[in-house]
Amino acid sequence: MKIGTWILFFLLPFGVAKATQPFATGDLLAQGRNEMLSFKLEKAQETLKLALVKTNGQERTAAIYYHLNTISCWKAFFEQTPNAQQRFQADSDDFLRAIREVEDEKWQRYFRAELHFQRTLLLFQQGNLNDAAFEAKKAYDHYEAVIQKYPDFADAYKGLGMLKMSIGSMPRSYRWILSVLGYSGNTKQGLAYMKKAAEEGTFAKEEAQIYYAVADMSMNEMMDKAADKLPELQQKFPQSPLIMAVYGFSLIQQQKTEEALNVLQTEIPNDVYKPALIDYFTAEALFRLNKYTQAIPFYQKFVDAFEGNLYKSNALLKLGLSLEMTDKRSEALEFFRQIQNDSDFDSDKMAKRMAAYHLENALSNPEKKLLEAQNACDSGKWEEAVSLSDALLQDATLTELQHTEAAYRKGRALQKWGKLSEAIQAYEYSVAHRADEMAKFAPWSQYYIGECYEALADIANARRSYRKSLGFSGNFDYHKGLEQRAQAALSRL
Repeated sequence: MKIGTWILFFLLPFGVAKATQPFATGDLLAQGRNEMLSFKLEKAQETLKLALVKTNGQERTAAIYYHLNTISCWKAFFEQTPNAQQRFQADSDDFLRAIREVEDEKWQRYFRAELHFQRTLLLFQQGNLNDAAFEAKKAYDHYEAVIQKYPDFADAYKGLGMLKMSIGSMPRSYRWILSVLGYSGNTKQGLAYMKKAAEEGTFAKEEAQIYYAVADMSMNEMMDKAADKLPELQQKFPQSPLIMAVYGFSLIQQQKTEEALNVLQTEIPNDVYKPALIDYFTAEALFRLNKYTQAIPFYQKFVDAFEGNLYKSNALLKLGLSLEMTDKRSEALEFFRQIQNDSDFDSDKMAKRMAAYHLENALSNPEKKLLEAQNACDSGKWEEAVSLSDALLQDATLTELQHTEAAYRKGRALQKWGKLSEAIQAYEYSVAHRADEMAKFAPWSQYYIGECYEALADIANARRSYRKSLGFSGNFDYHKGLEQRAQAALSRL
């Protein structure tokens, strides 16, 4: 699964509708919420527990427990430790008891939807897809019931939009989930719902803007320009690691790697909870700038601090590659050997396959040049990327697979550079020379041909190319991510 999708799932529990009944500005709940969004999580817990003592009213009590549960959910997500998981379970039980006391149907259903969403997140992260599917169904049903009865409750469209978008882009291997859920969704409708929440939401507008921006980046090629709101949020919460991570990710996606690095290296105060994910994103930005020596300690810090599996395999792979690029192969082998994750996620499967290859094969000069071409493209240096790729394509000593990758890298740079017709030609070479059924270059080239045609307003050829990309056989690298993107594109068109 692509990194953007993981961020998207992380954001699911972020918001809670803040209505006149359960909320009031200037009180302890509002203070605790602001501290939570600023990621001063310990302080937020203290403030919210004090608010419980001083509060009255069913909705306000449930709202306080919601925020306490959200903090536990975040910690369980970021830490992935048994203690954090147990804390979330305990806080979920408290939240559910508070929900049962709420008589107002709208608020009871909304809070139930949020609780089931949080459970979905952690179950999905753990790879427990059966239970995650059932929790998602409960969340969906509650959100839909709220919207049907209260169609102007714009904040509720956020969660339902997330579910509809996820369903619409679901890979074929997960299609069984749809029969469990008993409904369908599509990316276009999901994005429209999130846009409504981001533009019309009253109580959780900031959260909806984040969801919408990440969804637009991950599944909509930034066509709605939803990320334009992120600098404003970053100014409002300048030291929040959450905003920092999302804004930094958006800049990386836009190949503004230097800017991303500046955001990600913002000083974080001691009273702010700093997830290890910040170190991972910082390392990724440095890696794309070919600053391997500087990237190594950030990857190492992430690997040492994070006890879970999320991004771990990719971090170990990049750590090994960084060491190889600085002529430290013996040290690199240590990290390649550590990649043993058997999860079903695209990035983990790719990392394990590539680690096995690098354990047997030292990084060759052509492979180093290919990595430099990739990084040049990913950091917005498109002319350099094309030049490096062209030199590789003209080198007769390269293998067919290396030529296929060089054509793919050239196509990516030309596409981002806006030279779409030339990009299509480069991609077509890659499609025609599928040298390895496990490599992503040919099928993803076919997908990107579709993007080029879509940008050229040639919708018929765009649809044809997207459908062709779904026709590639085999469990090639990032095949589920390709299915997600292609399904989303066809839905969009």
